[in-house]
Amino acid sequence: MMEAFHSFLKNSPMMAYLAMMAPRLVELHRVLKQTGSLYLHCDPIARNVLVANSPAL
Repeated sequence: MMEAFHSFLKNSPMMAYLAMMAPRLVELHRVLKQTGSLYLHCDPIARNVLVANSPAL
């Protein structure tokens, strides 16, 4: 998934943000209870990219 984002985001700040957030979100998902919720505050553009990436998590 990250390779696909890198193909159109290149070395942009958004790509750096995704590279930083992806392992953190994976770990949060791992330790979250099955019935748990995760609330993430970010800007609208980052939100769209993170939501598109969420199935991979």
